[in-house]
Amino acid sequence: MKCYLILFVLIIVSSTANSQNYSELLVQAQEFQLKNQSTKAISIYNEAIQMKPTDPEGYFFRGIALYESNNIPDALSDFNKTILLDSTYADSYHFRAQCKRQLNDSIGAITDWNYAIKLQPENPIYLNNRAMLRFYLKDIDGAKEDIEKTIALDPTYGAALMNKVIILFDTNEDREVYSTIMKIIEIDSSNAMAYYYLGILKGSKLGDFKGAIKAFDAGISYDPKQTELFQKRGYAKSLLEDYQGASEDYLSAIALSPNDYIIYNDLALLQFKMYAYEDAEKSLSKAIALNPEFNEAWHNHGLILIMLNQKESGCKELRKAMSMGYPKSEAAINYYCK
Repeated sequence: MKCYLILFVLIIVSSTANSQNYSELLVQAQEFQLKNQSTKAISIYNEAIQMKPTDPEGYFFRGIALYESNNIPDALSDFNKTILLDSTYADSYHFRAQCKRQLNDSIGAITDWNYAIKLQPENPIYLNNRAMLRFYLKDIDGAKEDIEKTIALDPTYGAALMNKVIILFDTNEDREVYSTIMKIIEIDSSNAMAYYYLGILKGSKLGDFKGAIKAFDAGISYDPKQTELFQKRGYAKSLLEDYQGASEDYLSAIALSPNDYIIYNDLALLQFKMYAYEDAEKSLSKAIALNPEFNEAWHNHGLILIMLNQKESGCKELRKAMSMGYPKSEAAINYYCK
């Protein structure tokens, strides 16, 4: 959601030719930004800033263009300059916080959102972003407080409602999670991620795997390119012993995300249930190739090798998994390798 687009308005033109040219340059650059031509926009902002180097607007909008171009350090520098020229520029604190978060300066990001919210206490975008950073920092109470304020300010703010689901999902507030998901669907019945969380809620929390599959079906019908929907539907089908359907879903997920090692591990566990040990070995080899630090895959690969009568190699991999910290490997070693 590009919230800064609301700022793309014609700048009041002063009576001097210099100010008029500066304003026209900013508008021209903004038009290129709206066309996703950030490089051209940056070039024009450079011209404008040379013309009026003490005006914060040029630095702010160039910062946005740099941010869009994933040039985070230079974007951060422009937001710093904007704030230096105008310490009340709330949006600049907001975007500087975004930059700091990407640069793993979470404390700095929180501080900037605090300033932005102090300047505009009823801005739901600032509150929503601070809520999710607080959630990331395990400040669940702070995240809840911010997200409730956000939704109170804008009850139809879909991103905030979804973030509320994410924040509450592991807090055992299942009724509140369910009602929030249904609110999202009421606002936007094609929101695929709402159906994803509905499926997770029904399957993982309520044990209603048929209901979960129905929710995942709906999500896939609206967004057939969401890997997670196929992956989770495959898992739900496997629990209902629809192994063929589960296999098809895992393969669909892999087609969408061929470098996702977790899906290969999930597929291998299904193949293990189907006694397709050779297929499982291939899937786990792929998972390990994609992520050699994935200790669970080493553990599972060791077990599969033992099933394939390669006990020595299998036990070696179980010991490797144990050395990597996988908690179930020691028991497997004691059972298979003594």
